Amino acid sequence: MLKDLADLLKIVEPLPDKSSESVLTELSTDLSEKDIDGLLEYAWENCITETEKARVDTEMALNASHILGYMRGVTRALRNKAYFRMLKSDYKHSVEDAQYLLNLLDESETQLAGTAWDIIANCYNGLGLYEKSVESTYKSLKLYEMAGYERGISWAHHNLGNVFSNIGEFEKADKEFRRSLDKFEEIGHKEGIIRLCTLVSQNLRRDKKYDEAMKLLLKADELIPLEEHSYLSFSNNLNLGITQRLLGYLDESAQYYSKSKEIGSTLKNIELQAQYEYELALLFKDQGDLKSSANHLDNALEYSTQINTRQHKKDIAHALSGVHEEMGHSIEALKYFKLYDRLSRELLNGDALQRIHNMEVQKDIESAEREMEYHRRLQEETEKILKNVLPIPIVEELKSTGRVKPKRIPHAAALFTDFVGFTAISSHTSPEEIVSQLDYCFSGFDKIMDDLCIEKLKTIGDGYMAVAGALTSCEKHTEICVRAGLEIRKFMEEYIMMRKAEGKEYWNVRIGIHCGPLIAGVIGNKKFAYDVWGDTVNTASRIESGGQVGEVNISSEVYKVVKDQFTCVPAGLVEAKGKGKLQIYTVVE
Repeated sequence: MLKDLADLLKIVEPLPDKSSESVLTELSTDLSEKDIDGLLEYAWENCITETEKARVDTEMALNASHILGYMRGVTRALRNKAYFRMLKSDYKHSVEDAQYLLNLLDESETQLAGTAWDIIANCYNGLGLYEKSVESTYKSLKLYEMAGYERGISWAHHNLGNVFSNIGEFEKADKEFRRSLDKFEEIGHKEGIIRLCTLVSQNLRRDKKYDEAMKLLLKADELIPLEEHSYLSFSNNLNLGITQRLLGYLDESAQYYSKSKEIGSTLKNIELQAQYEYELALLFKDQGDLKSSANHLDNALEYSTQINTRQHKKDIAHALSGVHEEMGHSIEALKYFKLYDRLSRELLNGDALQRIHNMEVQKDIESAEREMEYHRRLQEETEKILKNVLPIPIVEELKSTGRVKPKRIPHAAALFTDFVGFTAISSHTSPEEIVSQLDYCFSGFDKIMDDLCIEKLKTIGDGYMAVAGALTSCEKHTEICVRAGLEIRKFMEEYIMMRKAEGKEYWNVRIGIHCGPLIAGVIGNKKFAYDVWGDTVNTASRIESGGQVGEVNISSEVYKVVKDQFTCVPAGLVEAKGKGKLQIYTVVE
């Protein structure tokens, strides 16, 4: 488990140069867990508007989480990294990061697991692997529903709508977009409402339901602050302009286009400017101003050339060819038609190459998924083995922090047992019979400990040790420990009767219990062992070895705690190293 955790923590990638890496490492060492949480939450909320700052903050937080062994920081940083890579279309590594994240999460982290599947789904959508995208999105949706994360549920329906749109299932897409819109309206998420109004309006325009589309866009427009210059504001005004143009309200359309131009110029986004010029050209064409239409198409083509968007360039070239043909410019019309034809062929070839590339990426992702599944199963097996060796709370601490901090327990009860007659019987009995009888007795003891929520620590030869109150806080742990001793005595009485009835040899038991402070922790590097130490443990062992056979022997400290719950009788004195003679009692019932 610790090795797996350490390997997973090594995913911090080197930064571009040593100087920046050393600076980040130096800064990371000064961060507390609270600082890490703050950095990662800010980076997550601002990953689109302040991408570079968010990326650096995430790297710094991941370094710091690694240094501190802070698993919550590691998982949140992985979420951010996977999302950044998705935004850059680095789908392969984004999926790998998200898979690592899923491998680290426990069952309680349903919301974060939903986000990981959400990212994976978007990556598959970007790769054109739509079936896998839908499958991953449904996983995300189910986890968001389990977590009660309404915002995530809304985005999951949005993502399903995008996938269905990409495969031409517009009716299904519309249903998912509307579900998403309804959810966003329920929780009052303005950004989501605005985005979904735009998407639903585009479907309505496709069905020529321009009035309905206009209502939705105006509804979104009311939610955008008047002076806001954002992508959402640009997109909504442009879509308002498009819809008004399709309705035939060309003057109103021009006003919205003008506003979108003003917003787009402040955003300094070439892609948005190309989109604006193209739509404005269509408006001028509808108005019969072919010269202005051609001029704006030329501008759109220039912008598209700067960012090399062949699909958009193809559409612009086709529009230019048509405009020049209407103007009687046959040479220009032919020139742009040839450009349109060349771009169409390039896109076809590019699509084929992209499909090949996507297939290769898919193979890499599937290979990584198989490896992750193998590691997940291996980790489950490792965890299962650890839980058989270590107490469950200790395993959980190991998983979350990578280590177990020793603890001083102010008060706990330690129980020891030893079989009387074991040495004599084992000297002339087969190994198989000895092990079989030990397994029978210790399995019975284990069940008693489980039923009473007492932690079994270990067996040493024919000895058995358990402790109550070290891992779980319980006011009556001493009383419960004594009750366990009585249950062991009853179990052994029945065992002896059974062996006598079978005419076989048997051993008896001696039980000792003492309570007080002790130290608990995990020792070992390769073979872990949870153990307790201190005078309380030593004294319990002395009381057991000096106590009466077939009885539950307790110290005077235990007697003081349980005398009102159990009938106890004095049983003489036992010698304890460093403590002299100690009064002990036997518990009658």
